[in-house]
Amino acid sequence: TVTLSPSITDSYLINVAVQQPLFTGFRISSGIKQADSLAAINRYNIEKTRREIKYTITVAYWSIVRVREFLNVLEESINLSLEHLKNVENLLSNGLATKNDLLKVKMRLSEIRLKKSDAENMLKLAQLRMSILLGLPKDTGFPFSFSDTGGTYELKSLDSLMDSVFTHRPEYAILLNKIKAGDAALAIARSSLYPSIFLKAQYTYARPNQRIFPAVDEFTGTWDIGIFASLDLGNYSRIFQKIQQAETDVQKSREELDQTADAIMFELTSNYIDYTTSLKNIALQQEIIDQAEENYKDVKEKFKSGVVLNQEVLEAENSLLQARLSYTGAVIDSEIALSALVKSSGETE
Repeated sequence: TVTLSPSITDSYLINVAVQQPLFTGFRISSGIKQADSLAAINRYNIEKTRREIKYTITVAYWSIVRVREFLNVLEESINLSLEHLKNVENLLSNGLATKNDLLKVKMRLSEIRLKKSDAENMLKLAQLRMSILLGLPKDTGFPFSFSDTGGTYELKSLDSLMDSVFTHRPEYAILLNKIKAGDAALAIARSSLYPSIFLKAQYTYARPNQRIFPAVDEFTGTWDIGIFASLDLGNYSRIFQKIQQAETDVQKSREELDQTADAIMFELTSNYIDYTTSLKNIALQQEIIDQAEENYKDVKEKFKSGVVLNQEVLEAENSLLQARLSYTGAVIDSEIALSALVKSSGETE
């Protein structure tokens, strides 16, 4: 009997294998690019949300300032009406005014006080909205006023803002990275068309080691190294479907980028026009206030001299009140328009 290799019933094995891809159809590098683009999208989404929240809070801030300034204007108007009421009462006691004149002044005073009450309610709502936005207690007060505002904005030309808007808007950057991620996904899908090539090295330490003949009942180490290639021929139809879907996604992203670019340009142009127009409105409203104040002083003196009627004084007071309210509204609208312009340009104040 000839025994080529002894029978060994017990065996022990330690195996260590290392595999290194040499070529995967650019799948790995494309996967890294896709991950980088997706991470950038998340960062720009955070920045987009931050800017939207900032704009919302800014508008809420100016809403509070608007109502507070309206209250100041109404308080001034009440003081003017009270002063006029005393004048009418004095004239009435001297037989130079009628009871009807007195009633009209009191009616006018009541109307202004009613407007003030409405404004106070509006202030409560505006402060409540700000509290909710900031996550503060609902009864938090915000003593904002014009005096709290500071800083100036250096207005650039519309062409200058258009030249840089796409580098500052996170919405545009999000879509650019979405296209990059889509291109990477397309490359990953196409990588399956290529063979995958790997370098594999293996070390075996065994007792007995099956690679040694005849078998020896002792620990022996052996190693091997080789290059392997694989190609999935059976799934080519599925691979082409993935490629087609990836191409469609990239095309949609490019179309969305073009639409967003047009929307950004329109928004920037619209907000630029709104802001520059608001500055002109402020100047015009200031002229109206000057005229209303001059008219009120003139009518007031003439009333004391008995040249004009009580009704003309009330009309002059009303014109002055409306002029002051309109001026305040114009200033606030300009500040909100500025915030919208800054947001749409992507720059900071």
